[in-house]
Amino acid sequence: MELITGETNRGTYYVRPLSWAGVWDKDGRLCGCNTLYESKSKKACEAYMNLQKFLELVADNPELPVIPIVSSKCVADDCGYWLYRFRKVDIGEIYVHDEKVYIRDKDDWDSILDKVFAFDEIENLSDEEAKKKVDNLNWKKGIVVYIEAD
Repeated sequence: MELITGETNRGTYYVRPLSWAGVWDKDGRLCGCNTLYESKSKKACEAYMNLQKFLELVADNPELPVIPIVSSKCVADDCGYWLYRFRKVDIGEIYVHDEKVYIRDKDDWDSILDKVFAFDEIENLSDEEAKKKVDNLNWKKGIVVYIEAD
C-alpha cells in the first residue's frame, strides 16, 4: 500500500493511503476524510511511514535479516542508550571491511575497490574486471534500516 503524507487544514500532518479519496482545501491541505496517522510533527509522520514500510518488508521477506545502519551522528558519549528515528528502509546489500560498512547501491564501486584491495591486486585491472571484483565480494542482502538523528 503506497502511503502519502501532507498537512491538514487543522495544522497537523497526516499519513494515509494514496488510493483513499479525500477532500482538500484550495491550499492543498486535507480537510475531510480518514487518515491512518495524524500528528503535530511532520517528522513523526515520516517515521510512521518508514515503520510501516519496514513492517511490510519484514512480512514480505521473512528470510532476510534486518540490518540496522546507524549514522555516526547517533553515536555519542557513554550514556548507554540514545533515542533516534527510522529513516529510509529498503532491501539492500552491504559489505563490511575493516569496520567500515559499504552499501552496494550507495557507495561507488571505484572507491570500494581502492579501500578494500591492495594496490598490487588491482593496478592492472580493466574497469570491467574491477567492477567484477567488487561484485564478487561477500555482499550481505537484507532489510536495511537507516537510523539517524533528528
